[in-house]
Amino acid sequence: MSKSKSGDATSPIALDFYVIERMDKRFRGDSQWEVGKISRQLTQQDWAVAYYNYPFRPARNEFDNSPDIVLLHADIGLVVITCRGYGIDEIGRVTNEDWEINDEYDRPVPEVQEQLAHVQSQLTGVADLMNFPQHGALIGVVALPEITREEWDNSNYPDLNVEILFEEDLKNGPFKEALLDAAGNVSIPDQMFKKARKRMNQGDLLSAERDPIREEQLSHTRSSQYRAAARGFELHEQDKVQEQIGLHIPPGPQQIRGVAGSGKTTIMAKKAAVMHYKREDWKIAFTFNTRSLYQTIGKTITEFYRDFSNGEDPGPNLEILHAWGKNPDFTAENEQARGLYREIAMEMNVKPYRITHESLGFPSLNSHCADLINSNKDIPELYDAILIDEAQDFGPAFYRMCYEALREPKRLIWAYDEAQTLNKLSAPSPKLIFGEDDAKNRSVDLSGFYEGPVRKSFVMRQSYRTPRDILMAAHALGMGLYRDEGVVHTLTDKTDWDSIGYTVQDGCSFAETGSEIRISRNRELSPHPLQSRVDPGELLTYSFHDDLSDEAQTIAENVIRDIVDEDLDPTQIMVVCVGPKDYADSSIGPARNVRAKRIVNAINTHADQKLNNDSLARIATEGSRDEFWKEGHVTVAGTDRAKGNEAASVYVAGAEQIAFSNWEEAHSESGLTWRENYVQVRNEAFVALTRSEGWCHICGIGDISSPFLKEIVKVDDVISQENPVFVFDAPSPKEMTGEITIDETVPKYEVHQGDLTEYFD
Repeated sequence: MSKSKSGDATSPIALDFYVIERMDKRFRGDSQWEVGKISRQLTQQDWAVAYYNYPFRPARNEFDNSPDIVLLHADIGLVVITCRGYGIDEIGRVTNEDWEINDEYDRPVPEVQEQLAHVQSQLTGVADLMNFPQHGALIGVVALPEITREEWDNSNYPDLNVEILFEEDLKNGPFKEALLDAAGNVSIPDQMFKKARKRMNQGDLLSAERDPIREEQLSHTRSSQYRAAARGFELHEQDKVQEQIGLHIPPGPQQIRGVAGSGKTTIMAKKAAVMHYKREDWKIAFTFNTRSLYQTIGKTITEFYRDFSNGEDPGPNLEILHAWGKNPDFTAENEQARGLYREIAMEMNVKPYRITHESLGFPSLNSHCADLINSNKDIPELYDAILIDEAQDFGPAFYRMCYEALREPKRLIWAYDEAQTLNKLSAPSPKLIFGEDDAKNRSVDLSGFYEGPVRKSFVMRQSYRTPRDILMAAHALGMGLYRDEGVVHTLTDKTDWDSIGYTVQDGCSFAETGSEIRISRNRELSPHPLQSRVDPGELLTYSFHDDLSDEAQTIAENVIRDIVDEDLDPTQIMVVCVGPKDYADSSIGPARNVRAKRIVNAINTHADQKLNNDSLARIATEGSRDEFWKEGHVTVAGTDRAKGNEAASVYVAGAEQIAFSNWEEAHSESGLTWRENYVQVRNEAFVALTRSEGWCHICGIGDISSPFLKEIVKVDDVISQENPVFVFDAPSPKEMTGEITIDETVPKYEVHQGDLTEYFD
């Protein structure tokens, strides 16, 4: 790899220096941080990445430390550095085995050798990287920033089996030259370096396979195109922001805001695995709202942890807990009874309330958490870290309960997308959750950085899972941008649109009600590979039907076609039914449960005829509620069960239901305004569409005169253009009681290197 290419800032590899955690280590003092700053300078100038307290360490050995610094450099190779802060006067005897330090013993040489061997084994364990040592050097370094080379030489210490870098070497220019000299003449091919970079951040664990599918292997089936997207075209590649979030261990609360498909659940799972691996004595809880995510979250955390730990499973101190839990007397044998609310209540000797599925989670769970907070008993500090996925689904009392259940420094970490909430409007901002003191100072301030530096708040704008056409359609339909009666809820600020990946065109202003607004989605923020392989609008289709039987038959025929003609596996197909679960008023059409059963029956009837299989489809609530997928089956679910799961081919049934805004009133007095109630309905449409990793077909009963079906046609006309642009009238702020709330502490853009300069001076 040429030196000129090393400095190419437009290269597809994220250039950065990742501080996993700032921590005190024996014999280091300030030396590790000083050497870390020098290593970071290489990542700013060259094609390189460096990790501070890298989360790999050999299992079951005497060295309890993660590598101080791991550097992967295109012109050098793999470098593992251990740092020592003592001076020459503190050192007695020195050998390859141990050094005598002020009547103590230190073993820096075997430590760095073992760490290098471990990281090397992780790197070369992938077939494409087995030959990495033939192209890049493998260097173990002991860095001694408080000792000069002259002082060392005058002490007549023996030659050692690692590189030693001294005070004069640990400056920007000499540091790189010293490593280049140690590496010799190396040449790492571009593709090998990219794969090594990906292996270092566990990016290959996110892809279906590590080996890419070749272009000549592609056919015209959906299965072939989907496999190509998931494998060779990096559907699940981590970007710079994702890697920062997944690796950092914050010394306090942290919030993560991301659009649908940005990888929030996966990155939170990685973060939990990193924390548990590095701090096995910590008690950590990972909690969430959608019970069917147990399957996905448990699998993902285990994959990451096994990769860190040479195949070991996570230990008991990492708990995956649903937000509320169930009474064991009402829990099936194959279901998880424990939940975070329940565990905390039991520890307080308070009988936990039974929170029913029909209550939709948020209102009753929030009130019961508030009861715990307002009781005359203190909430016990049970955990060292709590990670909340689907955080938009929880109310302030749930957060406060979690916060009080944490030991200092209160590592409460939550990830959310306010567009995916099924029960309220506002984002879970620190101000809303924790409030302010009498002087208007926030009780929890998440602006800026912790020492490290570790950002307190992140925004993830890139959507990898859902193709651009479908994501744009989901936003337009979810906000009602093309609704005849006007927008339901939307962003009313250019920077807020930018924070979710859209550009408001020049000349457009939300300040003037009724003025024309034109927005487009940046292509680079929707890098889904299928988008470039099909015609505009091809990934999103729709059909309208005379009755439920016709809709169910159409879905069944398409599902069988997906399996027989498109070669998709049944577990790559999902049907999402929108609408209320059940109600007495049949004038608004079939309830979700009725619709789901009819669709399952239709699919199984067709499958019996075509595939000799009369049980191909199943409703997600059959069996354990903690599982969503079942091998060999197509899953049919409501949005509350489907949320958090995804499939290559998604069918959204019951689209005509989105025109109604009184679902909640069918069950209980919700106390919501008309617009607030309607936003919940619209968010169901958004969640349903964004379950798609490839194709989405929307079905509904009615014709073009049906209000929501008319919107579908308008939106489809826009996204079928080569460069789609949404055009709508700026709404009146007074009418936007349902305006999406953006927390001002969340950064509007990704982290730029300039933001961090002060921390490395």
